[in-house]
Amino acid sequence: MWGTRVGTIAHGAVAAGLAATLGGCFWPAPGGGPDRTAHNALETAITVDTVGSLHPVWSAPTDGPTGDPVTSTAGVHVDGDQTTYGFGTDGSELWSVTLRAEYEELAELSSVVARDGRVLAVHRARAGFEEVAQATAGVWFDARTGGDLGPGPVADSVRGDLAAGSRTDYLDGVFSETLQIADPDSGTAQVLDGGLLSLWFLDSPRPAPTHVTLGAGAVFQSGPGLPSDQQGIADLGVRAFPRQGGARNCGPQPAPFFACPTWVTELTATSTTAVVVSPDQATLYLGVDAVLYVLDATTGAVQWTAPMPSTVADAPAVAGDRVFVPTSGGELAVLAAGGCGSATCAPAWTGSTGSAVTVQPAVAGSGAGAVVITGGADGGLDAFPAAGCGAATCAPSWSGAAGAPITGAPAVSNGRVYVGTEAGIVAFGL
Repeated sequence: MWGTRVGTIAHGAVAAGLAATLGGCFWPAPGGGPDRTAHNALETAITVDTVGSLHPVWSAPTDGPTGDPVTSTAGVHVDGDQTTYGFGTDGSELWSVTLRAEYEELAELSSVVARDGRVLAVHRARAGFEEVAQATAGVWFDARTGGDLGPGPVADSVRGDLAAGSRTDYLDGVFSETLQIADPDSGTAQVLDGGLLSLWFLDSPRPAPTHVTLGAGAVFQSGPGLPSDQQGIADLGVRAFPRQGGARNCGPQPAPFFACPTWVTELTATSTTAVVVSPDQATLYLGVDAVLYVLDATTGAVQWTAPMPSTVADAPAVAGDRVFVPTSGGELAVLAAGGCGSATCAPAWTGSTGSAVTVQPAVAGSGAGAVVITGGADGGLDAFPAAGCGAATCAPSWSGAAGAPITGAPAVSNGRVYVGTEAGIVAFGL
């Protein structure tokens, strides 16, 4: 059992108040949901007319750099280095749960997902440890109390009755990254389909992390894995896998039991971001080095690309008819989500933040009042009208300071912006 420290709070009254405050407008997973679009269309409080009133309302320390905050009816949840936290919307610490002592040197927390009043915390093995299979796990906790609700899947996202993610395994000097598709409600991570996505040896450089996105009809993975001829090992690319029932007999020796992708789009690159799926499930967006790639979700064919001013720093956000791309040079590049009618497109406009945009942007609302919010390496947040300013380059319409470099992407929910930093979590409100 993990050690749990539960705050002394009148949970009944607080829970009722929090449910009323947060009801109907959640950010339950990194990227806002399984598609990772980072768009909360239900957020109607933060608009182009009100965003200038955002100000810091509370901050709370964590035990290390945080991941992406997510919200639930209980409050806001975030992972630190070794601890998962639950905070009320007033900043009070409801609970915190720390990794078991035997995992402290082996694993670190990597993500949290909220679902049905529960929080799924996932910890993954640190590089170089042979005990990675034992140190990689998911655990469900009560979102209000932090009570241990038992084992859960190692999942990056949850959609309905499925969860999808990847885990690291080790056998006889060989590390592998394994696709896992599981029943999120089972007591154990019941693998319904999957197999090795990538394979590397103990004395070889470890490949880039695997990203998994759970679409409505398929599971999409970007990063190292099988090439199209299924004979190489750990090539960069984008792949689609069946949600259920796929074959597991692809791949070279010594691992012929790789999961068989539906399609593979190989990439000549050094890095990729997670895949973002369009609301109609027809199109995929991701950053590849300093280029935005747009793929057909059914075939993997490249529909169009867009060179960026600098390296794409994290997954783009997609909202309405626009795609918002964060870059390491401090630019937010904005393009028409449907392209420009050509194989290569240029941004419609760019927003200048003055510092590397280190995380996926978040979009609040829809239509003319929508706002896109970025987080930067200098600890700054910047907001822009999602429709632009009518010029090729736009200045922020609001800027805020989180006090430390931003490591967790902003989550927008009920008039609040929650962002993770190297020091903890910060909440901004109207």
